[in-house]
Amino acid sequence: MTDAKARYVARQLAREEAESGYLPSPPSSEEDTLWRGLTRGGELRILVARATRSVREIASNLHANGETGRLLAELVVGGLLVRSTLDPDAQIQLTVRNPGAAGSLYLDVWASARGFRASVQHPDARERPDAPLFVGGEFDLVRSRGGAPHRSAKVLVGETLPEAFMAHLLESDQVRAILQVDVRFDADRVLHACGFLVQLTPEGGRADIERMLQNLERMGPLSDAMTKSDPDGRGFGDQLLTGYRWDQSAREEVEFVCRCSRERLVAILRSLPDDEVQDMVAQGEPIETTCEFCRTRYEIPPEELQTPAE
Repeated sequence: MTDAKARYVARQLAREEAESGYLPSPPSSEEDTLWRGLTRGGELRILVARATRSVREIASNLHANGETGRLLAELVVGGLLVRSTLDPDAQIQLTVRNPGAAGSLYLDVWASARGFRASVQHPDARERPDAPLFVGGEFDLVRSRGGAPHRSAKVLVGETLPEAFMAHLLESDQVRAILQVDVRFDADRVLHACGFLVQLTPEGGRADIERMLQNLERMGPLSDAMTKSDPDGRGFGDQLLTGYRWDQSAREEVEFVCRCSRERLVAILRSLPDDEVQDMVAQGEPIETTCEFCRTRYEIPPEELQTPAE
């Protein structure tokens, strides 16, 4: 290709990207990301998340099988989408008290950061006719940013976690949205963990949701659209929002990060009532514990529980 032709192609690509409203420099298809977009009339917001690598790491740490791994993927992707919809800079702590075989699920997403962690109470659980993995339960979401935390606790509505997320958004925050999670496993290995959320804004109406749903009926899975040549799945966004001009407005990397540490554990143990601390010291046995999120094992000698003299 001649220099002149190369410059012409570059100008054309830059012009097309500017007209489309795509963000520059899409990430590698191996990276976990979340991006947000908005139709130019303001009717619909779109959020697209990929968390494959992170869910794979979490499932490996917890020795989760493919069935509980799918629940973890739905929890992570759905939780990231909900956090970014409500407040992308807030910290959320989500507990799903599920009486099913998988037990309770937990998700922490750090404030103003890309990190998160997740766990499931019984990662080795298997679906059985008399003991489903997930049957609902209570959905307890704490959201905080600077001031007093906002807590919303609801009995789950819906048979799946994505349905529960949508119901919670509507009941607790009056946010009307469609949320879908695309998870694929090969035996116990995570192949894809991604999802999208489309929110109807106050500027939109019933016709906008109906148009988007009609577009969705003709589309394939999001995981098929997130290719090496289109890692953001922008073509998926174009199809989903056919009939609208829209722009990608923001993108961020997301990743599994556990903030447990030996220092934090010692500080927590020292903060227990004095009689409990003294009992542990008197027993003379090391305190052993394992982080429920990353499975790091800690062993604390009892003498370290004594608060240093000032």
